[in-house]
Amino acid sequence: MNFVHLTMNRIITRTAFFLLCLLPGLAFGQDIWSLERCINYAQDNNITIKQAQAAVRTAQLTESQAKAARLPNVNAGANAGEQFGRTIDLPPTSSTILVLGTTA
Repeated sequence: MNFVHLTMNRIITRTAFFLLCLLPGLAFGQDIWSLERCINYAQDNNITIKQAQAAVRTAQLTESQAKAARLPNVNAGANAGEQFGRTIDLPPTSSTILVLGTTA
């Protein structure tokens, strides 16, 4: 027989043996679920229930926003400034240069 043919046979045999060794572990690795566990899983992962919970949460947030909108708003601000020296009148309605400051 050919060397390549023998090598291929060994590879195929070893691969088949490896896969056969894994099969019992795959077949018996599953859990047995009770009816109660199946119902709990279905309730926890039900999309309709999750959508309803999200809708309830949205309604609660909308209600709290509406309550907050009834409260009065309070805004405050302050500005102060002082300038001495020469300045140009802005917006330029004339080309007059103003001299600001105090005289004694």
